This record gives sequence, structure tokens and C-alpha cells, in this order.
Amino acid sequence: MAASGSGRIRPSPAARSAAAPGATASVEVFGLPPGDDYVVTTQVLAWDDKRIHQFQRMYHAGDGFLAATCEWMNLHFNPATRRVVPWPEEIRARIADFTDNQAEHPWPAEVCGRMQVKEPVYSTRPDAV
Repeated sequence: MAASGSGRIRPSPAARSAAAPGATASVEVFGLPPGDDYVVTTQVLAWDDKRIHQFQRMYHAGDGFLAATCEWMNLHFNPATRRVVPWPEEIRARIADFTDNQAEHPWPAEVCGRMQVKEPVYSTRPDAV
């Protein structure tokens, strides 16, 4: 993702062409200087057959300071059944590949603790799996 001081986060071209559709329509960020560029990093904290718990940090691209953090719980939702359902195997495999290197990153101190994957397939929290 790329961000600018306009307050809008735009997905990268690769994210826009991903096979798995998302449900987030817009993210607004306020209080950032107009025209400045930012870098957003994503850390997968845990996941299971239906959920991904992730943490994002937004850094000022030029000065490197931490400008914002965000915690997400993504659910794989089937709109036809209106239920949270297991990831298709192809997507599950991609999540597993992505999280291969996530354990080297420590659990963020800013995580609220209310969001959690109760029985994770993977977690960066040492006592979770």
C-alpha cells in the first residue's frame, strides 16, 4: 500500500489485481501533512482457517517516524451464505507462505489484546500455538 498526505490509502497495483476480493471500501487517515509520502508495513500476528489478525504501521517515508498504527481482524466471508467460512486451499497456502518469515518480528506492544484468533494455525505470540 502507498499513502500520501491526502489522507487516502491506495492499494498497490498488485493488490488491486489479487484473486481474493476484499471488503474494505476506504480507509481515511487524518492529521498527516498534505503531500508527504508514507510507507505502510503489515505484520500477520495470527491466523486460522477463517481469520487473519494483522497489525499495520505507517511510517513517514522521508523522516522514518512512526505516524500511525492499526490493528485488523480480517474474516473470510461468503456473501451468499452470509457466514464466515474457511479460506479456499489456494488462499490458505498463500497465507502460510506469507507468514513463513513473520515469527522474526516481535509481538507489537501496541496490540490491544481484545482481538485474537482463539485457536491459531500460526501466531507470532510464543504462547499461542
